[in-house]
Amino acid sequence: MGCCWAESCTKITTDLIKQAFYRQLPFTAPSHNRRNCIGKLSKPTKPISYGNTDGKDYFVFTSTSLKSRPIVESLFIRDQSEFESLWDEFIKSIDSKNCTTNLDCLKIDKVIYSSIMSFSSCYDLWKPGSRKTAGTLFEILLGSITAKFLPAYTRTKFISLPKTGESVSTDIVFDLNEKGIVMPVKITTRERIVQPYEHQKILDSVFGQKVLKRLLP
Repeated sequence: MGCCWAESCTKITTDLIKQAFYRQLPFTAPSHNRRNCIGKLSKPTKPISYGNTDGKDYFVFTSTSLKSRPIVESLFIRDQSEFESLWDEFIKSIDSKNCTTNLDCLKIDKVIYSSIMSFSSCYDLWKPGSRKTAGTLFEILLGSITAKFLPAYTRTKFISLPKTGESVSTDIVFDLNEKGIVMPVKITTRERIVQPYEHQKILDSVFGQKVLKRLLP
């Protein structure tokens, strides 16, 4: 039951987010996905404290003998109505013309974090063998949100290397007249925290200083 639910939830969510991006539909898929996930987590699971690190309180969802990844208590929105209200506020606050939002950064962190961690926790508990799905959804979600800030930019996954006819695959690229932004999207840190810095050195050596800039979500 859990695996079937997870696969269905992933397909529906990713399809809706992609449709919202490519067809300019209302960006409601994350709210639908979060409602499904928090509903799933609220029934057979039990959240328990997971300690404190660097002043942050953590908890995990549990089901039978399995535990979800640790979740930062202060960033996770438990109430679905509060989440949906903040999500709508965030999307409406995006000023595509000026590439800005007037919404507080902490609110943006909380609504994106809550969306992704709800989904990730479900996979931790009911399909723990799927290691990449949560990261894939994170990439789709962040790419689509960023696209709303940068409507004039072309979104792709490849960096074209000048005078070679070759390209390099990455997570997300937003290009405008051969200048733009490259985003390495990772849901875990581990050794990957060094990646954006190393990639920026490579980009600078190929394209010149800061022609393409790396952002770390």
